[in-house]
Amino acid sequence: MTLFVAETGQAVVTDAAGAFTLPAGSGGITVVVVGAGYLDRTIELDARDAGPLRIALEAQAVDAAEVIVVEGERVRPAPGAAQLARDEITRVPGARGDLLSSVKNLPGVANNGSLTPFSAGLIIRGASPEDSRILVDGFEVPILYHFLGVQSVLPSEMIDSLEFVPGGFDVAIGGASAGIVDVRSRHGARAWGGLAEVSFVNGSGLIEGPLGERGSFALAARRSLIDAILPAVIPADADVAFTAYPRYYDYQGQAEYHVDDRLTLAGFVFGSNDGFDVISSAANSGDPAAAGGAANDTSFTRAIASATWATPRSRVRLAASGYTDTNHFRVGRDRYLLLDRDGAAARLELERQLARRVVVTGGAEVDATRNQYDIRFTRPPREGDPTPPSFTYDALLAMVGSSTNRDVGAWAAATVRPGPAEVTAGVRLDGDLRGDHWTAQPRARGKLRLDDATTLQASTGLYARPARLLDENLQPDLVPERALNSSLGIERRLADQLTLQTTGFYNRLSRLTVLAGDRRDPMSEAGYRNVGTGTGFGLEALVTYKSPRAFAWLAYTYAHATRVDGPGAPTRRFDYDQSHNLIAVGSWRLGAWQLGARFQLTTGKPYTPVQGAEFMSDVDGYQPVYGAVNSQRVATQHQLDLRVDRRWRFRDWSLALYLDVANAYLNAAVVDYSCNFDYSQRQAVTTLPILPSLGVRGEL
Repeated sequence: MTLFVAETGQAVVTDAAGAFTLPAGSGGITVVVVGAGYLDRTIELDARDAGPLRIALEAQAVDAAEVIVVEGERVRPAPGAAQLARDEITRVPGARGDLLSSVKNLPGVANNGSLTPFSAGLIIRGASPEDSRILVDGFEVPILYHFLGVQSVLPSEMIDSLEFVPGGFDVAIGGASAGIVDVRSRHGARAWGGLAEVSFVNGSGLIEGPLGERGSFALAARRSLIDAILPAVIPADADVAFTAYPRYYDYQGQAEYHVDDRLTLAGFVFGSNDGFDVISSAANSGDPAAAGGAANDTSFTRAIASATWATPRSRVRLAASGYTDTNHFRVGRDRYLLLDRDGAAARLELERQLARRVVVTGGAEVDATRNQYDIRFTRPPREGDPTPPSFTYDALLAMVGSSTNRDVGAWAAATVRPGPAEVTAGVRLDGDLRGDHWTAQPRARGKLRLDDATTLQASTGLYARPARLLDENLQPDLVPERALNSSLGIERRLADQLTLQTTGFYNRLSRLTVLAGDRRDPMSEAGYRNVGTGTGFGLEALVTYKSPRAFAWLAYTYAHATRVDGPGAPTRRFDYDQSHNLIAVGSWRLGAWQLGARFQLTTGKPYTPVQGAEFMSDVDGYQPVYGAVNSQRVATQHQLDLRVDRRWRFRDWSLALYLDVANAYLNAAVVDYSCNFDYSQRQAVTTLPILPSLGVRGEL
């Protein structure tokens, strides 16, 4: 028997016993089963159908009674990886229908640091947020979440599938030393349709339909409503005045056309914009240069075009992307950070089945980025530095200029499936042409089917991240940071609807970028050096349940992450180290009602305690005296989220009403502490005590 994956043209041939293994995939797929003497059968698989799968085929003769059953599975791309089903994840309580926000509920993702500026916003397996990448159709997006993390930059309606790989990902992906989130955009439907939604968080709309006889399109847009709500909740006597209230919007346009049975053309354009402008009348004696307010304007645009040629034994994809990014941030009257980027990238992906059990892959990519900057700003505090920035007394970076990054990459791998095992080995070569840095990254992973219900997976490899974060980009001599990532996992089907997945991981980090010298010293000319090291290890467990009426999972992560900031420096906790993270999610469909709950219990974030303060006459203020870096933690965090959906179905459309409440019992989590002018008193900095969202949604 031969199975064809309709979306890619990949072919899988069953063995003599009728067993098969489908290639790793990220979302829903269509599988066509073809066998001589039997009727072809087409089946739809969603992202959670991990196996084993049983497919029955009927004989071609009308009066034949013979039925043959083939058995197989869909495999995960690496230990600990997860594929998310959009129709279920969008109803996870606390996520407000946002598929990308639901990634935070998976093992390996820490419950802190998601609002780290200018980063992907995910802390994965004890790595910094900038060490991970968010990919859409193979190309990176600069941020994952809008202002304050209430919504991701890409709505669930425009996502076809999402694959989260916390480590051990394929050689086809570079530029990340931790994990990846791989998003595939959703194609429009062949029939006319649309939706409109309004909630406390934002308003959105989508329209989709056919494009000729062989194509489809989809258009969507979304805008926040917080700028309409804030004026009603800010007291009249507050010492702040918004010139522009915090707001965001995003937009998407997608088109696909099947030229013939083998060639498919696709295009996707999307972008987002976040901004606010606030004026404060309060004096700031501790940092006079910061008085007066702040303003932010962050935006990006991506355009992706691709052509895919697929046959039963081969697949070729050529894609190109053009992009722009803007990060403009102002504090006070004359402190500003104005960063603008534009560039173009291209990818060529090749796949060929050489023999029944041998598949080879390869490809190449190129990315050229022009950076323009106008800076009068302090150096940002690095990970491990407890001292907050002072816009008055810290040394200033004052410069205007531009630079161009030119990155190239190439990769090759082979997959062999001897019996119940599968082994993939390959190598990736990345080049930073601006700094003339080249990094070879060998990687391997394997899978062994122990029995019908148990699968063992392992991976190891070298991963590298180029120095691109903020002012790192001003030093072309910095070499890429490296991580040796290894993981071992076992997945067992406990029952037809119940699966257990456990993974142990160990990451060894080297050549980490560390600032040499004191960032506050105006006389220091020291820059960054690749002298830091680190480790991260832990255990992840995920129990999932799925039935026609309900889905649930229980996720737990134990992790321990440390850093050493140079030769002879002490070992310390990583800024976002989180020992324990427990998440329970459940959702039940009761007729037209959907009820859901989510509970999370996590270890608090590390912080550096203040042990006293010294009065400094030259700055006419107090300077703190710190204890050991990250030697204490804020309080343990816990919260309960609830969601209720009610749907009414009519002849040509449906209407849904939902209430999504994050932190239902008002337990605001402590994220840090702030002190008064002489550091004799402190108060907790907390998250919002509750975030309710009432919304209505209509669909055609």
